[in-house]
Amino acid sequence: MRNQNYRVRIKPKIKLKLAVLTLVIISALFFLLWLFIKSDFYNSTDIFEFKTPLAIEPINIRKAGKYPHYDLAKFKLPSGEFTEIQVNTEMAVNNKYCFSRVYKNGKFTRYQIVAYKNCI
Repeated sequence: MRNQNYRVRIKPKIKLKLAVLTLVIISALFFLLWLFIKSDFYNSTDIFEFKTPLAIEPINIRKAGKYPHYDLAKFKLPSGEFTEIQVNTEMAVNNKYCFSRVYKNGKFTRYQIVAYKNCI
C-alpha cells in the first residue's frame, strides 16, 4: 500500500470560530494600546531637579572618546564614594568642576556638570 498525503480539512464552523477569536484578540490589543496612549502615565511630564552643587577637583582625568574637549574625570565625593563624570575641559575653573545631583521625579539618577556660577 502506498503512502498517501492526508489533508486536514477544517470545518466551516471551526473556521468561523477561529476568525472570530482572531478578531477579538486584535480588538483587545488595539483597545489596550489606546488605553495606554490616553493614560496619564504615558502623557505625564518628568520633573528634573538639580540639587547639592559641588565644586571638586578631579582625582584622575582621561580621554573619553573621539571628541577633543570631552574627558572622563574621576571624583571623590564628600560622602567618600567615587564617581566618574564626562566633563568638558573648558568648563574647569581653577582645576575644579561644578556638578550636581540630578533627580528625576524625586529619584536620584546621575551626576551632571553644571555652570560654575551655581557652585558659588
